[in-house]
Amino acid sequence: MTHEAIKNLDWTFTRQTTDDIEEYESIDTSRILPVLKVWGRQYDDIKRYIDNIKYITNITYNKQNNTPDYFISDTLEMGGWETGTLTTTWDNDMVTDVLYSGHQTGYTASEVNIETLRRLKLNSPYLLRMKGTVKGIKYLLGLLGVEAEVTEYVRQVESGIGDYTYEELVELNGWKTDMQSEVLPDDLLTGLTLKNIVEYDETGGSQSAMVVPWYDGRKQYDGDTYFQMKGGWGKYVREVPNVEYPESAVTIDEWSETMSNLKFAATMDDMSRMGGLVVKTGDICYVESIYEFSSDNEDRKYTPKPGTESTDTVENASHYFILENGDYSRILGWGYTGDTSDTGSTGGCYGWKSITEQELNDPNNTAATKVHYYESIIDNNLGNNPHSGDGIYDGGEEFFNRLKHPFEQGIESGQYDGLSDEDLAELTSVTYGISDSLEPTAITAVTGLTSKVKYYKEEEVDKSYYILNDKALKIKFKISSEFDIQVYKDYITKNVLLYLEQMIPSTTITHYEFESVRSS
Repeated sequence: MTHEAIKNLDWTFTRQTTDDIEEYESIDTSRILPVLKVWGRQYDDIKRYIDNIKYITNITYNKQNNTPDYFISDTLEMGGWETGTLTTTWDNDMVTDVLYSGHQTGYTASEVNIETLRRLKLNSPYLLRMKGTVKGIKYLLGLLGVEAEVTEYVRQVESGIGDYTYEELVELNGWKTDMQSEVLPDDLLTGLTLKNIVEYDETGGSQSAMVVPWYDGRKQYDGDTYFQMKGGWGKYVREVPNVEYPESAVTIDEWSETMSNLKFAATMDDMSRMGGLVVKTGDICYVESIYEFSSDNEDRKYTPKPGTESTDTVENASHYFILENGDYSRILGWGYTGDTSDTGSTGGCYGWKSITEQELNDPNNTAATKVHYYESIIDNNLGNNPHSGDGIYDGGEEFFNRLKHPFEQGIESGQYDGLSDEDLAELTSVTYGISDSLEPTAITAVTGLTSKVKYYKEEEVDKSYYILNDKALKIKFKISSEFDIQVYKDYITKNVLLYLEQMIPSTTITHYEFESVRSS
């Protein structure tokens, strides 16, 4: 049933001829018109939304019929980028110079960020085709307004190629205890960081040309060898004052990690229950409550080492503990194991050892240094895979040392137990000489380097050199003298690296340097 007020909404009459007679032809619409306009506006908004669906992914330089600026970062993230603000180091009132003809003003910080993301989106198809290449890295840096020198490195196998035949190496590898079987693996060099290079003659026949150092991530090797072990991620070369000679500076390496290995536990008892699969020797744990120091439960009470009872106390303790022996992670403090071979004549050792406040403030204390290092790491997973290595890096040197000595890991892991000293000496004599990192231009007559290996053949295989991919990359950022050096470094480390690291393969060992250059 329709309400009377609605039925008679506009049935009011505007003119009257007499007090009793009204003109029905003239009807007042002033009340219904606003309702119709509101109703029509809703349809207009819906139509506008429908019309703009075809423009929702449009991003162009002229900004006509574009998606709103607010959604540009979302569009990039849907395309695989991790985005962030590029102008975090700017003051709110900063404005650029006039950059383009026809413009009257420069860009604010917000506009710089939006316009950079716009250009990143527009150039992404071209840019992502070059992902992982020096050309792609330079292109991205140019887009972000950064001048840098980018150099990738290789290593040259200098000796050993051709010295050991495939048959000889197969025979030596057959000395392994698990190879003494009638059922042999398909790869007779299994476990060794070696590969047999085969050449074919005109009839299609094959023969071993040479055996070279090699790593394949799909294979299992002796020991715990993995690609570029201890390589590191994001190495910064920083200059600090020399304490002994203030007029000079000392260069130190800082490694960028994205995941801290600091452990956490509510109580000391919880810490001791983590188990060997969770913790290992050298791990640091922060314990929220350390009441077990004075617990009445002798089984779960912290025990100081004999002779340290006056210093290793709850009053001197910090909340940090270091696991000194991973085999005894159940022990809080000092414990007697009865094993005198590993722990000394006393038969005792530390499991979890308290780090005292005095040790924590000692700059020369190894455990304290580790605590401060862990605390300095801010966990994040933006830009690339998580990287964590306790700050113990060597630029991949250990990996190449294992390539130099292919049998060494098998010997250390017990694969050749029972061999005579003479036989072990023969295994260790198999070595390959590998150079330090070299720029590709430093290797003469080498062209067309591939990402893994290149050997060269005319009538026969040239065994004089062989190239390994170092996976090392150095980026030297050029800082113009007209800029504040620290502000520029902050811009690089806090803003640019987020995007740059998405262009660099996660296995690459990246070195960052900064060089001040005089502006032209």
